[in-house]
Amino acid sequence: MEKRKPGNIPDEMVQKYHSGQESSIPGEKFLMPKEAKEEDAVSRSLEITRRDTDSNGHANNVKYLEWAMDDVPDEIYDNMQLKDVRIVYRKECLRGDQVIMKTYFNTTENGKEILTFLKDKEQTVLAEVATLWQ
Repeated sequence: MEKRKPGNIPDEMVQKYHSGQESSIPGEKFLMPKEAKEEDAVSRSLEITRRDTDSNGHANNVKYLEWAMDDVPDEIYDNMQLKDVRIVYRKECLRGDQVIMKTYFNTTENGKEILTFLKDKEQTVLAEVATLWQ
């Protein structure tokens, strides 16, 4: 709370509110890929508007995915299937904030991987989005 960053859910909350549904990949410890060289990125910026925020004035979680999906090239979006999405939220952003998006495109043995890093004007990572297309 003091740093205003997402944290782990306390065990007592998990015990009280957990649905009982098991993870689809037991024991998975997924790590987001690291950011590549700056010159490999496609960059754009946006300003957080009223329609992007929730009742607390924070950017709504689904907006991060929408912004990242806007940077998927049409030839991938129209001709491939989205197979996996990973999002890690690092820091809040509020109405009026400027967000700088840096998107990287990789071809892997599993398909096309698109990584988007959302940063504030100080270059602090707000969120990371990884999508896999086949």
